[in-house]
Amino acid sequence: MNGKTKKIIQWTAGVIFSLLIIFVILISSFEIVLYSDMSVYRKEYEKYEVLDELDMTMDDAMYVTREMMDYLRGDKETLSVITEVEGKRQDFFNEQDRFHMREVRDIFAGGLRLRTAALVAAAVSLLILYMCRADVKKILPQTYQVAVGIVLIPTAGIGIAAAIDFNSVFVQFHNIFFDNDLWLFDPAEDFMIRMLPEGLFYDMAFRVGSLFAGILVILFLLSLYMRWRENSRKVKEKTGKKKNLFSMVNYTVLVLTIIAAVYIMANGLGLIDGLDFGAGAYYYADIPQFAKYLDGSCYTSPVSMRVLIALFLIWGFFMYKLWGWIEKKISKNKI
Repeated sequence: MNGKTKKIIQWTAGVIFSLLIIFVILISSFEIVLYSDMSVYRKEYEKYEVLDELDMTMDDAMYVTREMMDYLRGDKETLSVITEVEGKRQDFFNEQDRFHMREVRDIFAGGLRLRTAALVAAAVSLLILYMCRADVKKILPQTYQVAVGIVLIPTAGIGIAAAIDFNSVFVQFHNIFFDNDLWLFDPAEDFMIRMLPEGLFYDMAFRVGSLFAGILVILFLLSLYMRWRENSRKVKEKTGKKKNLFSMVNYTVLVLTIIAAVYIMANGLGLIDGLDFGAGAYYYADIPQFAKYLDGSCYTSPVSMRVLIALFLIWGFFMYKLWGWIEKKISKNKI
């Protein structure tokens, strides 16, 4: 085997390994979000006021939810839950519910089987890399970044489409995975669709996407660090000097800051309850009676306003000097 062929095999195996790991992360993200924390469902039911729609208690709703999730995981053979709903004791699920959820369970089970197959295939790809005597520490960070680039465009496209018109994406998803229209429910006749409104699915999809993207970003940063170490080693061998880590740290902080900002805005952190204007909520001038929130009586401080202003100006001066120092460091130590 000549060197060129060997390199092609190594890179192909590395990219396949990375794509398989990304697929495993995707399926695992679904599993973690849907099954790991049942309290999320409680919060969603409160958010969308499903208890009022069903005339049932939270305990009964959570009991139905646990039984439903056990069924989807394959821990129950049949989906039948007798509970108090709409003022009488009856089966929460009807025949249409059972048919559709059986199909959903098959999809979940199929995803888990594919995840297992992906792990086996990833192990085979890794074995091929070792058999070809590949420098795994060098190849895998590079092939992982290639794999992320491959999945970035379709993943980002789906995410943007869902953010713009989740209903259309939701309908298209069902058209792809189901060959019938029994996933269309009448809220007037069906309890399950009232317990699981579209907003709940949107929130769950957002959590899955956030977890999936978060893990990919962490691994991407790790791959950048590993490549930096490899390049630093080569530079040291040639020049006897190490590459400066300062720029790497700055870029990492920048990426993490952007992720944190998106997370804060997406979850509405820091906003006043009952005053949610979507993205515009961060422009506080849009809030009714905005002036009262600037009233000094709303806030208390152990020091005078003059001291606070002075501290703010001092902080601003030091931040200015800090960023000037950082800019000089980056200019001097570019990677």
